[in-house]
Amino acid sequence: MAQSKSSITIIGKELQSLFIRKTIIESKLLITQFENLSNELIYEIFDFLDIYDIYEGFHNLNKRFQNLLINSTLPIGINLSSISKFDFDYFYTNIFLRYQHRIKSVRLSNIFLGPMVFSQSSILSQLEKVVLKNIEANCLETLLSQFISLTNLNSLTIHCDYNIENKTTYYRSIFHFPALKYCNILLEDYIHNRITPISFNENSPIEYLIIKNRLYLEEMHHIVSHTPQLRRLSLNHLSKFNSISTHMNSIMLNSLTHLNLNNISIQFDEFQIMIKNFVPKLEVLHISINEDKTYFNANQWEQFIETSMLNLRVFDIHISQLLNNSNNCDELYKQWFFEYNTYNNINQPYTQYGNNLIFYSINPYRKKEYTLYVDLFKNIYNKRRRNFSLHNMKAKENVSSTNGTNLMKSVNHIIIEDEDVLTNCVKYFPHVTQLSLFSSVQSEQFLSNILSRLIPLKQLTKLVIQNHYGHFSNIINLLQYSPNIKIFSIDSVSLDDDERRLIQLEETFQMVSKTNKIQELNMICESILEEVTFLVHLCPRLKYINFNKYGYHPKDILAFLLSKDNNNTQQLHFICFQGCNPEEFEKVTTLLKSENLTNISSISVGHFSCNRIYLWW
Repeated sequence: MAQSKSSITIIGKELQSLFIRKTIIESKLLITQFENLSNELIYEIFDFLDIYDIYEGFHNLNKRFQNLLINSTLPIGINLSSISKFDFDYFYTNIFLRYQHRIKSVRLSNIFLGPMVFSQSSILSQLEKVVLKNIEANCLETLLSQFISLTNLNSLTIHCDYNIENKTTYYRSIFHFPALKYCNILLEDYIHNRITPISFNENSPIEYLIIKNRLYLEEMHHIVSHTPQLRRLSLNHLSKFNSISTHMNSIMLNSLTHLNLNNISIQFDEFQIMIKNFVPKLEVLHISINEDKTYFNANQWEQFIETSMLNLRVFDIHISQLLNNSNNCDELYKQWFFEYNTYNNINQPYTQYGNNLIFYSINPYRKKEYTLYVDLFKNIYNKRRRNFSLHNMKAKENVSSTNGTNLMKSVNHIIIEDEDVLTNCVKYFPHVTQLSLFSSVQSEQFLSNILSRLIPLKQLTKLVIQNHYGHFSNIINLLQYSPNIKIFSIDSVSLDDDERRLIQLEETFQMVSKTNKIQELNMICESILEEVTFLVHLCPRLKYINFNKYGYHPKDILAFLLSKDNNNTQQLHFICFQGCNPEEFEKVTTLLKSENLTNISSISVGHFSCNRIYLWW
């Protein structure tokens, strides 16, 4: 009997060994089978990869893949948001110039790259889409004049947060683009210069226009007068130039059906005039207002919709108002079938400023960003929940319910004002990739039992932490639960030397340091060398660091980051210091001339407007 059991055991082990060998053979076959895929299928796989990675991974693999890359006629999209200077030089010579006739889209966020990539824009004759972020004003003006020759350009995104002196020049160039359909613009000017009437007779073919900088009503009038084909319009910070009363002629945008007005500062009667004069066939309205009680009257809204917005089918409103007591919001709320919440803004202490009221449609239409507040008057808030209904309209919600939990499918960014607000939250955000915490994380249960119940932590790619004064170990635990974060923003570490030293000895810190994928670090508040050293040790795969505030000494921090003995900054190739004066810039350039500082042979240094120093190598 014992011999029989022994035989069975031997046979079982042989079968197990045979199964393992068979699995290994099948795995090897799966690996080699990739080369047996058809050209068409391989091209489809390439669509999910960046052209630089495709070239690096396949060009020298064998003759067949070389031919696939060289002979392909498929369009190429270029994303140079995080490329080192060394890699760019290689990319420009071996990829960009060789395949320029196939390039259909270009995305840049490195301030140095614009003049390099578009030095000969005429060669990019097939270019259809351009995204320029963090572009310098003088460079932008030159590039826009070159883009006029791009007859296929139909999508343009420009984010320039430097001090633009004359925005009219930029709009005039953009409106000359013959094929442009989509335009997303941020042209910041800290001393606001109004747009003068744009002097040309041609109209732009733009159908979808997004303007993210502050805009006056008079400016909007000039812009829409040259964009008669608009279908969707989104404006941030729309206001009125109070010292001038300008009569605006009626310009009927008959194709405009979607209007998004974010943080507007015009009164309700001015809003009514704007709608009557410009948007006769509005179907979807998203509007958010700060500190303006003229928008609270439900009867005037109902009357206006019945008379002037007959095609309206989606009405999404968000009003923020400062209140002295809870009775005010209760009186306002009786007029509406909406939801409201009261909270104490972390930047506005209760004792000095009072309470804030957030008043909004219960199921915001495809809301991308969602904020969870701590309610100051829970007894009122819990009693006053009602369904969204105004003038027999129903908002098209992107929310479903499973086992009593609301699925907020459209939200990709969640903002949490305080961890206490999550205790009774029954919402789930399955598609969130960005998390912003504006309070201290005090408990470990916040991560393991509460936050993970609301969002899929492994899906997060961006984390922002502000006003954190709790245990920093909890932040490290959050990074442990969120292994795919690539962008990490934090205001302060708030640790003394002994605390930093002890945390770095912890097993969790060392594991997170070895496994996290953080490539970009944003220091939101004043930075000191000790905090930078600590965070670089925590995130040794950084490619980009941005210092946002005054008060630090760039020379000392830079000496640490560029030191040839620093093994934690081997992948770093871009640094930005904001709030630097010319003297600091001179100190940085002098430091870079030090022969013993770094092994880096060539560093591009720029001191652009708004007192920023950029380094790229």
